[in-house]
Amino acid sequence: MSVETNQLRSTRTVLEAVKAALAALTITVGNKTPKAFGTVEIFDLADWDTALQTLVTTEDRICLVLWAGDAFENQREISILTTRRITKIELLVSDFRIDSGVAAQIGDDSQPGVAGLVDAVLASLTGVILDVAGGKDAVALVPVGMERLTITDQDKQETPGRHVISLTFDAVGQWMQVGISGSEAYA
Repeated sequence: MSVETNQLRSTRTVLEAVKAALAALTITVGNKTPKAFGTVEIFDLADWDTALQTLVTTEDRICLVLWAGDAFENQREISILTTRRITKIELLVSDFRIDSGVAAQIGDDSQPGVAGLVDAVLASLTGVILDVAGGKDAVALVPVGMERLTITDQDKQETPGRHVISLTFDAVGQWMQVGISGSEAYA
């Protein structure tokens, strides 16, 4: 069995492209255009506790990028198997405003709020994240879900907590084909 066509990008390449796009993202707040995030980091789901602690202790707007796994779709056509990979990416997005729950969620004149950050992320990341290069097809990001979370530091129970949105994207467009017949008559 040999790989006939390999259009897969490494998971690292996809995650680093997402991180770079988020690090470069700017937003409009009043008459200023600051970077959307002071901190953008890639975390492993195995480091979930560390990721949550980073969310609680970072005094800036933050986006954590987590690789949540892959799904595969397979299709056989006679002697060729085509496999499509869908890479699941979770983004944990948070503004640093924790003194007012409403302002932390929807923003005000001085901060975008977590909803404003998510709107900017959706507009920036939806679509092609990696162009065609080196004989590989483009990879696109498609938003597939969003959940609201509130994270509170156990030492600071009197604060309303950090408002976080978990935004899920699928990275699509990666595929490979392999020959699956042992007979040259089908090759």
